[in-house]
Amino acid sequence: MFPDRMDKLLFDGVVNPTEYWAGPTYQAILDTDLTLSAFFSACIESPSLCPLSQVSASAIDLEHRLASLLETLKYSPLVLGPNNPDNIVTYAAVKAAIVGAMYFPSTWSSLSYQLAAILTANATAYATAPPTPDPFPPSLFPDFSGAEVLDGIACADRALRSDNLTDLLPVLARFGEESWIRGDGDVAIATLHCARWKISSAERYTGSFDDVRTKNPVLIVGNSIDPATPLAGARNLSEGFMGSVLLENDGVGHTTVASPSLCVARHVRAYFVNGTLPPAGTVCESVTSKRPFAFDGSYYEVIKDVGNVTKRSIGGQEPDEGTAALFNAVGEFGKGFTRSKMGLRL
Repeated sequence: MFPDRMDKLLFDGVVNPTEYWAGPTYQAILDTDLTLSAFFSACIESPSLCPLSQVSASAIDLEHRLASLLETLKYSPLVLGPNNPDNIVTYAAVKAAIVGAMYFPSTWSSLSYQLAAILTANATAYATAPPTPDPFPPSLFPDFSGAEVLDGIACADRALRSDNLTDLLPVLARFGEESWIRGDGDVAIATLHCARWKISSAERYTGSFDDVRTKNPVLIVGNSIDPATPLAGARNLSEGFMGSVLLENDGVGHTTVASPSLCVARHVRAYFVNGTLPPAGTVCESVTSKRPFAFDGSYYEVIKDVGNVTKRSIGGQEPDEGTAALFNAVGEFGKGFTRSKMGLRL
């Protein structure tokens, strides 16, 4: 990317750069289980928004119940209602729904209805459970979404290749050790895809990420808990980029778009407008800092509302006109995000 030519660059949602190109990306799922634990804890703290709290008043017990349910579903799918595909609850579907919802706390309340119905084997509750909503409007590029697109980019960048499944079994086992909820899911499958990928990027970078010198220092941001790009990855990147600053967003979800913060918005604005970086060690409060379940629905609508009603308080701070405009821009940026429907009935 020609670091000596860059003016200003913001990184948000960072994987370990060395793992990314060398593979496998073990660190990427470092916080997935922690995100799930945060989901259960937030549920107990907001019982009126989380029907799962009626199943058990203990976050730890809920997690244990889910683990037991998944072990059962692995061998015996559950049928809730008339015998048709929409009512067959499988191990893979439940795990995919949970992992997908971990990206956006705005979907947690809907997920809790679904899990409560499954844990209690309540067919009526399952049939009437609200679907997990997309947190953003439809993608601007609906024809260019899907796992194949990600594979085409990531696999072409990575060096890990093997035609022998036996060679990859220890890799798959390690993924399982890193995360019980995600280790046997998409990241492991993606590793298998990439291992047999026949094409490499024309300009695949194979150098070091140490002592990287850019024209101007870069700003790196990350959520305290991120199920796909943990803060550890941002720290690794910051250590290698000379003069960079890591800004922590005290929120949960994938990237700061999932957990908006006026504090982060102000620092981002100051960086791009006049090159001012936040002091090292700065931690910002976000909308999910205290009660993630209180922000049920579309974060895009929350952000858009901040842009239109400048007196709305998010993250404990009142937005000035410039910050409100920046939040509105973040909302517009969010339109470009695309995510598969993560409801159990896909």
